[in-house]
Amino acid sequence: MEALVFGIIAAFIIGWLWHSYLTKKIYGVAERGGVNSQLLLGMKYASGRGVVQNYTEAVKWFRMAAEQGNAEAQYYLGNMYANGYGVAQNFAEAAKWFCLAAEQGNANAQEALKSMRG
Repeated sequence: MEALVFGIIAAFIIGWLWHSYLTKKIYGVAERGGVNSQLLLGMKYASGRGVVQNYTEAVKWFRMAAEQGNAEAQYYLGNMYANGYGVAQNFAEAAKWFCLAAEQGNANAQEALKSMRG
């Protein structure tokens, strides 16, 4: 029984250390302009998966990736504005980002625009 408990604790610690290492690597790439890492950090902060949920941080990272033309980040940033997560709710700003994403073929952004138009 002791070996099992020790094994579970050891696996948890190794998993936590590995996750911490990967998160630091993702931050480094994101800070150097890596659009996929920026998107990933935005998603992590928006969902609270692996980090403390923080919508303001999510917006920061989504914006960095969105401004580089990433359609998925543009959709998520539009969603943050549409719902007032981490920013003041602003439907015009949401529509702007949804339009940019939709022009690149993002189906979620296209649906969001249809919903906004009623």
